[in-house]
Amino acid sequence: MVTIRSAKLASVEVKTSYIKQSGGDEFVSPVFIAKDENGNDFDVSKIVVVKGADETNVAKSYNITVSDESTLNDPADDFKLVWDVKEIGMATLQSSSSDLGKNLRLNFKFTLTDNVVEDTNAYFTYTYNGTTENVKVSDITKDANNYYVLSVPITPSMAHENVNVKLFNGDDVQIPMQNKKGKAIDESGYEISLFDYVDALAKAYPEGNKWHDLAVATKDYCIAANNFLAGGSAGNTVSSAVDSVEASDYTDYVMTKTDLITGLSKVNLSLDCQNVTSINLKLTFAAGTDISKYTCKLDGKKVSLEKTGSNTYKVSIDNVYASQLGDKHTFKMTIGNEEYATEFCGLSYAAAIMNKESLASNKVYSDFAKAVYLYNKSAVNAFI
Repeated sequence: MVTIRSAKLASVEVKTSYIKQSGGDEFVSPVFIAKDENGNDFDVSKIVVVKGADETNVAKSYNITVSDESTLNDPADDFKLVWDVKEIGMATLQSSSSDLGKNLRLNFKFTLTDNVVEDTNAYFTYTYNGTTENVKVSDITKDANNYYVLSVPITPSMAHENVNVKLFNGDDVQIPMQNKKGKAIDESGYEISLFDYVDALAKAYPEGNKWHDLAVATKDYCIAANNFLAGGSAGNTVSSAVDSVEASDYTDYVMTKTDLITGLSKVNLSLDCQNVTSINLKLTFAAGTDISKYTCKLDGKKVSLEKTGSNTYKVSIDNVYASQLGDKHTFKMTIGNEEYATEFCGLSYAAAIMNKESLASNKVYSDFAKAVYLYNKSAVNAFI
C-alpha cells in the first residue's frame, strides 16, 4: 500500500479579527490565509488552534498558536501568530415599524457605535422574498431621533414573508446586534414580517380604533392580493371585516368614460399590487394606428404612452398610497377634433369587479375588491 501525504502547512497569516467590545477578551475567530509547502492554498478548515487566545496588550493585540491538524503532536510544525485587533462595534435595534397608509415598508431603526459609523464600507444586508440586498451604512439617513433607518420595500402579495437583517463591517465580518434592552440578537439575523408587525399593532388597540382597523385592513389587503395573484391557492383567508362591504359602497368610484375615438379600440383599467401599488390604464388601438398623432394628458399634464404590445399601450400611476386609492384622476386623449376622456381611481377597479356578476360572485375577486376598499378607507381615517 502506498500512502500519499497531503502537502504540509507551510505558512499562515491572519487576515482580520475583531473583539466584540472594548477591553473584552471575546473575539471573532480570525480568518486565516494559508499556503502549503508547494505554494498552493491550504485548506484552512484543517488548521486548528493549539493554544487559545492570549491577550498580550488589552484590547489591542492577540497571539495564538496554530497547527496543521495532521501535525498536532509536532511542535516544530506549529505557527505562532500575533495580530492587531479592532473593536467590532455594536448595532442596537431601537424599533421596527411600517409606513402603513403609504407604500408598504418595514423600517428598522438602529443606533450604531462610532466605529461602525466611521467604517465607510460597513453595510446592512436584508433578505426578503428570496433576494438579498446590501445597503451601505453611509447611504442611510438618520431620523429626528438620530436613528439610522433601514427601509425595506414590502410587496403586498408577499407581506407574509420574513425580512432578515444583518450588519457587516468593511471586512465582511458580521457586527453583533442587540435590542434596546441589551438582549443579543442571534447571528442568524433579526427577522420580522409585515404580518408580524400589523398583528402586534392590532392587538395593541381595541377594535374600532383607527390603528387597529388600519392594521387589520392592511393584512386583509395583502392576503387578498396574494390570493388574487395566486388564483386563490395562497392558503390565507381575509378577516370577517370584508363582509361589511357592499356593492353600493363603490357608487362614487365607478369609472366614467366617453365614446371611443378614431383608432382607439378598447380601454381597460387594472390595479397592480405585485410590487408597489400602481393604477394602470390599458389602451388598445386598431392595427396600423399612428400613435404619434395623439395628444395624451393625465391630470392636465402631457404624458407619453408606454408600449406593451403590438397594438397595446398603457398609462400608469405608480406608488399609490393606501389613502390615495380613492383619489380621482382624469385622462384625455385627442386626435384632430376628437377627444376621449375618462375619470377613474384605484377603487374604480374594485367597483368594476363588484358591478360584474361573474366576478362579484367569485370569492377571490370579491375579497380583493372589498379588501382594497377597506384598505383605503382605514388609511384615510387614520391619516387624513
